[in-house]
Amino acid sequence: MIILASGENEIKGLNHIKYFLKIFQFSDIKFAILVRNEKLFKKLNSLKLEIDIFYAKSAVDVDELFAKLQKLKAIFYMSNTTNNIHLLRYNEYKHIFIGSRYYKRDSIVTNMLKAYDELWLQSRAEYNKLAANLPLDKMQISLVGKIGAKEYLSKKTKDKSLYIFSSFDDVQIRVLRYALKSSDTIIIKNNKNDYFAFAELQDYLKSNNLECKLDTSIQAQYIKEASKIICDEASFNEDFLINNAQVIVYYKNNDNKLNDLLKHLQFYKTYDEFLSIDNNDKVALGNFVEYYLGKSFLLNNIFINKLKKL
Repeated sequence: MIILASGENEIKGLNHIKYFLKIFQFSDIKFAILVRNEKLFKKLNSLKLEIDIFYAKSAVDVDELFAKLQKLKAIFYMSNTTNNIHLLRYNEYKHIFIGSRYYKRDSIVTNMLKAYDELWLQSRAEYNKLAANLPLDKMQISLVGKIGAKEYLSKKTKDKSLYIFSSFDDVQIRVLRYALKSSDTIIIKNNKNDYFAFAELQDYLKSNNLECKLDTSIQAQYIKEASKIICDEASFNEDFLINNAQVIVYYKNNDNKLNDLLKHLQFYKTYDEFLSIDNNDKVALGNFVEYYLGKSFLLNNIFINKLKKL
């Protein structure tokens, strides 16, 4: 038996657990969830997950719980919270840090990482970030791929474009009008804007017999099928790169403060620039996909295979 532990509050803890829940369930390994926040405990119970969920507020509660878990082998941690120390006292268990979807924010470089027996990191990029400040050569490290990107993996994409809008201005409205003439998929993440109501746009599609698909959320299938993804900076997700799709980003700022990954994508700031992007001029991102997302580790199911070996 293994435990997926969260010392976070309701909102952050729920996001972390949902991120890893599917892959733990898919592994068929017996596991339970341990939380330290009562609101998070109640929320998880309300979801009826058919998984054992334990709540241990204090160190004494942890002691009482672990006394009952005779076959516990390992504890997995998604973030560094101070109450993790109550669990790390138990040397008889293996303690494994796996981070979270928000690894850039939550996996803060700290000496506390030395307290874990193993670090399962998503990619070489995350490894290098930590290695700049910690002696990782003295720690047991495994690269497992970015788990959240796994659901988007596809052996073959279709000749389809995916448009994702988080907000609108004059440039993006013109791009939207362009997209409406296609048979592609359009995601409008924020229904409130000064240009149109979502229901009006739906009516417009029907009355003009337009074939494009309209949605308000990104489904995994959309990413799997897309050979080209057009989005704005706010809606960009590095997971979009997992199938080597052509990714084009609306970036209207002039500060040039792009992270290392974004610097290698195609951009437009005006509608004319959008039209001038050559569909065949695709940026070769294979090395970056491997570096940031650990695609080969996902394809080889490294995370699940390591779970089964515990």
